Amino acid sequence: MIINLSDIVKPNGKLPLVGDVDNGKVLLLSGYNDKSHLDLINLGSILFKSSDLKNININLSPISLLLMGIEEINSVDSLKFNEQKKKVIFYENSGYILIRDGWGDKSSYLFSDLGNFGPQNAPHSHSGISNIIFSYNGKDIIIDSGTKSYNKSMKERNYFRNSMAHNVISIDNKSQAIPLSWFSWTQKPKTSKKVIESNDLVQFSCNHDGYNRFLVQRQVIVSRNLKTIIIKDIIQPDRRKTYEHKTHKIDLIYHFAEDTLLDIDLKEQNNVLINKEIMLNISSDSSFKYELDSAEIAPKYGESRQIPVLKIQLFENFASKNSVNITTEFKVISQ
Repeated sequence: MIINLSDIVKPNGKLPLVGDVDNGKVLLLSGYNDKSHLDLINLGSILFKSSDLKNININLSPISLLLMGIEEINSVDSLKFNEQKKKVIFYENSGYILIRDGWGDKSSYLFSDLGNFGPQNAPHSHSGISNIIFSYNGKDIIIDSGTKSYNKSMKERNYFRNSMAHNVISIDNKSQAIPLSWFSWTQKPKTSKKVIESNDLVQFSCNHDGYNRFLVQRQVIVSRNLKTIIIKDIIQPDRRKTYEHKTHKIDLIYHFAEDTLLDIDLKEQNNVLINKEIMLNISSDSSFKYELDSAEIAPKYGESRQIPVLKIQLFENFASKNSVNITTEFKVISQ
């Protein structure tokens, strides 16, 4: 468990807000904060005398002092921090994949959820298969919307767990599964996934049938230094089913951290400049439009705020096409 936490923790010390999150704690010993899992990593480094974990959280946790005592803490002072050599981590059963260039507070980090909905009725799942979360140079860039409330209103509950609240494709304003109640889904999609590593690149893909009569694939190509990320979304009619010839609305929304600076490049069409250091280019084999807007997120349970978003939208009836492709490329342009 401790190793898993150390794998998925973001450079800023927070966890990606995938699926439900409600700030619940089993035993609260040090006061609430949204980085309390770092207490567990620090405790684990002492409990298991692990040089791999020692400097992921540099600060001594009060929990470690309470549970282990000063003698045990001093016993690991001589350990030299050994940063994990494996920078591409794939949890095949859960579908989580992580690519990072280190564990420091200035590291870069990419997380994607390629997994299925949860077991049975998937009570705590969100409709975010192939969701992307990205940090560059220690700073959040692309984030998830979180969970605001379980039971305040069904409209609010569904908003934060539907596909439009995640960094994925949505078709006709629908989600990858159909919400059934406060804590259940029906018509859960089937998925498949693949990860390929080479010397300089990591490639992964995820397929799902979450939209009736459509197959959706996301292909991602990432440079190991995380300076280039190419995301290609492919939508095609499912020929195994009767296709309904009408115009379909396809949306792709990227949710950016609250303080992210976004500028449309007026000189280069279809470019968006992120924090003056990352260029986002949008391309498609169909006509599309895009705009900068805002959306609601919940950084912690019971709270919400507005963040900047990029909305990409196109309309297609697939009468003369077997598929539609949308490619978004993130490329670091500053050194």
